[in-house]
Amino acid sequence: MRKSEANAATDRRSVIEQAAAQIRERIKYGRLAPGQRLIEADLIGQLLVSRSTIRAAFSQLAAEGIITLERNRGAHVRLLQVDEIQELYELRAVLEGRAAGLVSERAEPACLVEVRELDVRNKDFHDGGSFAEYWSFNEGLHRAILDWCGNDMLRRMAEQTRTLTHHYHLQAAAQGDPGRPVSIDHACEQHQAILEAILSGTPDAAERAMREHVRDNGRSIVAFLEAEQAASTVRPLGRSLG
Repeated sequence: MRKSEANAATDRRSVIEQAAAQIRERIKYGRLAPGQRLIEADLIGQLLVSRSTIRAAFSQLAAEGIITLERNRGAHVRLLQVDEIQELYELRAVLEGRAAGLVSERAEPACLVEVRELDVRNKDFHDGGSFAEYWSFNEGLHRAILDWCGNDMLRRMAEQTRTLTHHYHLQAAAQGDPGRPVSIDHACEQHQAILEAILSGTPDAAERAMREHVRDNGRSIVAFLEAEQAASTVRPLGRSLG
C-alpha cells in the first residue's frame, strides 16, 4: 500500500471513530434512548458525514453491544433487560475496581494532585449541591480513574459498560429515594474511601472500595427498575368506556 493510500485509510478510520464516538455520547447521555430507532438520514445531517460512514459506525457500535442491527428493522439503541443490567454492574465492579487499584499502584505526583482536588470537591457535596453538579462531578471522577489506570484496554472495556448502563443509572439517581444507596451522601462516602485509598498507596483497599461502590449502585438501580416494572403491571388502565 502506498503512503497516500495508507493515509487515506487512516483518515477514513478516524472519521468512522469520530462518528461512532458522537453517537455513543448521544446514547450515553440519553439523547438517544434505549429502544429508539437510529435514523441514518438524521445522523448524516447532524454529524455531516456520509451514509457509508454512518453504517460503518453502526457496525462498530453493534460489535460493542451498544446498538442492535436487524434485517429490515434497521439500527436501534440496545434495550437492556434487568438481568443484563445486573450482569453489567458485576462486570463494571471488576473493571473499575481493578482500575482504582492500578491508579493507587502507579500514581505519579501530577495524578495525586488531581486526586486531592477530587477529594476536596467530593467533601463539598456532603453539604449539598445540585444534582446536575454532582452528576457531572461523579462522571468526571470515574472517568479520571479510568484515564489514570495506565491500561488502555481496561479503560475502553470499562467505558463500554458505563455507556450501556449510564441511562439506567441516571434514571434511578434522578428519581430514587434519598435513603437508597444511590443517594449523593452515600456515594460521596464511598468516593472518599476510594480516593483516600489511592492517596495512601493501598491498592487492595482502593480496589475493594471501588468494587463495593459500583456494586452498591448496581443493587440500587436493579431494585429501582424492578419496582418500576412491578408498578407498571398493577397501574389501573383507566375507566371503562362501556
